[in-house]
Amino acid sequence: MTEDIINEMMEDGTIAKRLSSNRRTTYGPLNKLMVHRSTGMAVDLFATTEASWWNALTCRTGGAETNKRLAQSAIANGKRWHVYGEGVTNFDGRVTRAESEEHVFQLCGVPYQPPELRP
Repeated sequence: MTEDIINEMMEDGTIAKRLSSNRRTTYGPLNKLMVHRSTGMAVDLFATTEASWWNALTCRTGGAETNKRLAQSAIANGKRWHVYGEGVTNFDGRVTRAESEEHVFQLCGVPYQPPELRP
């Protein structure tokens, strides 16, 4: 149903695919980089599952520096943060599922910051 609505909006000229920083379009099952045609505003559409919701939400409320800090801290603590996964994986392969944004930060070993304060 969502794909149908997106396709309708592209057909009627409301949105269009936009180029990423590497001058390519990104239009896949998980990420769609779009532009609102009349305003030029970037519209990024992301798909997720219930199991990976908290990782996706944490990543997409960013910012880039915070996401790097989460990933680097997880690695420094012998873990791996998977943005498209359920939580954080230990290098032994055991996954701890994230249950909130605060939990993502905790699993990665970073003090929690609300989205409006994240660089």
